[in-house]
Amino acid sequence: GFGRSDLLRARQRDDVTAELRALYQRVLDAVRLRDTTALAPLLADGYLFTDGTTGALVTKRDRLQAVAQGSESIDALHLDSLAVRLYPDAAVASALVRQVGARAGTRTTQVIRATVVFVRARGRGWLVAATHTSAGHEPSPD
Repeated sequence: GFGRSDLLRARQRDDVTAELRALYQRVLDAVRLRDTTALAPLLADGYLFTDGTTGALVTKRDRLQAVAQGSESIDALHLDSLAVRLYPDAAVASALVRQVGARAGTRTTQVIRATVVFVRARGRGWLVAATHTSAGHEPSPD
């Protein structure tokens, strides 16, 4: 049956999922604001970013530089969903992010699918270790 320890585990899983969702939204907010001071400590030292549009594999240092220089205007980066699979000191999540902004003077809304790897770092809590984005696409009309 579904006992007390199962309920406790489910509550802990929900708490960690909420913590990871908040962490990833902080990452998105820092990217939107081009705030590399806020972003840097949220990313693991060995962080890797795979750009789904270009296929480029980017280090933490290069990702921070790209965020600071941002070539497009981002008005909003909203985390619509985050499906999480937890492991003892890691988690893998599939995120759905809605980006609203402007590129080359044209207003755009993109839906971006990202696979995010979180690690629990001693003394630092959860960090983002890697992100792989799929190419963003315009949302389909309802």
